[in-house]
Amino acid sequence: MSTSPRRWASSPGSVTGGCCEGGPTLLAQVVAAGRLDDLCLTLAPLLVAGDHRRIMRGPALDPSRPLSLAHLLEEEGALFARYLVPVR
Repeated sequence: MSTSPRRWASSPGSVTGGCCEGGPTLLAQVVAAGRLDDLCLTLAPLLVAGDHRRIMRGPALDPSRPLSLAHLLEEEGALFARYLVPVR
């Protein structure tokens, strides 16, 4: 990506398509900018303890955004899910 993720997330119309990976802060910025149209999520069967971390870090979404399951694959106990974000 030739520009910063924050600038990309907040620049409407600057990118017509793409895929990005990042942490909770980047995901929150992309969602807040209304730029998320699908989400690929991997769930691995692993028990952990500690602080409650979320997939996104940032202000609460109001209203929350429903997702629609598009694909679900399983391999060796891990789930690979792709969700679509409905257009608002």
